[in-house]
Amino acid sequence: MPIAFDRGICCDLNETISREWLVTNGLGGYAAGTVAGVLTRMQHGLLVTSPKNAASPQLLLAKFDEELVFDERKYYLGTNEYLDGTLNPAGFVHLETFRLEEGFPVFTYHLGGIDGIVLEKRIWMTRGSNTTYIQYRLLRTAD
Repeated sequence: MPIAFDRGICCDLNETISREWLVTNGLGGYAAGTVAGVLTRMQHGLLVTSPKNAASPQLLLAKFDEELVFDERKYYLGTNEYLDGTLNPAGFVHLETFRLEEGFPVFTYHLGGIDGIVLEKRIWMTRGSNTTYIQYRLLRTAD
């Protein structure tokens, strides 16, 4: 059964924080996070490796804050939650859908209102390489 969430789940912070994705490289390395982009565990990160001489996995890249400038406005794709509960930015509100495609997470964002743009983000790792790929694709442009 395919895993896919629509806007009803994607715009609910509690739902998107409680749902996680994971991709691996066959070497013990991985990328993992929540659908909202909030790092809720020490194990979350975009590039975590498991060197043979290390006692535990090594976090090389936790995350980066993505922003898109469109029609003279900034749109943030990610979400950060601080110790006091503050959310900044709250990019999950732009998340239209999330799905796993062949086991890899695919995020679709709708930015700029009804006549705005639709942006897709895919995350994957190749087997046997400590490399995380993130691809962005513009699915629809503003009229």
